[in-house]
Amino acid sequence: MRHRKFVSRHALYDAIKLKLEAEHMLVSDYEGIPYGIQFTVSTAGNELKLRVYESKKKGVSLDVSQVKKAGVGEEVLQLLQEFLPDDKRLPSMSTSKDSERLIGIDECGKGDYFGPLVISAVFLDKGLRKALESTGIQDSKRISDKKILPLADEIRKICPHESIVVMPEHYNRMYYRDQNLNVLLAKGHAAVLEKMLGKVDCVDALSDQFAKEHVLKKQLGPLASDITLHQRPRAEANPSVAAASVIARADFLIAMKQMEHKWSFMFPKGAGKQVNEAAVAFAGMFGKDHMHEVAKLHFKTSRLVFG
Repeated sequence: MRHRKFVSRHALYDAIKLKLEAEHMLVSDYEGIPYGIQFTVSTAGNELKLRVYESKKKGVSLDVSQVKKAGVGEEVLQLLQEFLPDDKRLPSMSTSKDSERLIGIDECGKGDYFGPLVISAVFLDKGLRKALESTGIQDSKRISDKKILPLADEIRKICPHESIVVMPEHYNRMYYRDQNLNVLLAKGHAAVLEKMLGKVDCVDALSDQFAKEHVLKKQLGPLASDITLHQRPRAEANPSVAAASVIARADFLIAMKQMEHKWSFMFPKGAGKQVNEAAVAFAGMFGKDHMHEVAKLHFKTSRLVFG
């Protein structure tokens, strides 16, 4: 896709806001800066700063220099590629060199205040990949919630798979012990890989890029000698990761329904105004002491409840 040109800084801001909020990220109002505007993107409890500049010579341009190219910042950068000129984009990643025998891993719930973090893995080889083609598998972000559950059932029938569902109470204990989301994610990836290696013989795994190599190796421990976990942007282009993303999303939706049944309360997904209002309402109905059972407390939304 070629770089999209915008007639004003405000038009570019509106397009970015629409794109990121569709991925359950919270985009702040913008404020003026010399020659442009700036705003923040909140996801998974982190805030990233973006700037849009406008000049007669260069026109309207997006500045992502404040966004780290690792962890949650990597996810935002991938979503913003269409708004960047060609020379500013991250290099495209080909799937042609991926092993034919591969465990794909993806997570769901990282950017959702309410509900669990789910990390899922799916194994594919040449034969399973061919069998999976009939399902029309694609990244779960492009599939409606209504279609996710039956598609996940189809994938489960065809492929070896595993999931780790980290409910909020356990998630909060892990996060406040490590104080690092990437460490928590690495532990989840290691756990789901260990379960998968009890089912299949495989030496390669693939996931979206979220942590530095030494963080992964530390959490993989002895597994690091049995399997190599590759990371790269847009890993969901590989069908094994795409399949894992569908199962992770399905397991997240199932867990959310169970939470809603338990509490007789509707938990909105993602982050933003509706989620903020629900957090305050839940605390008012059930008490602050129960927030750790339904929400990821390191998100900034918790400040509205606890002050």
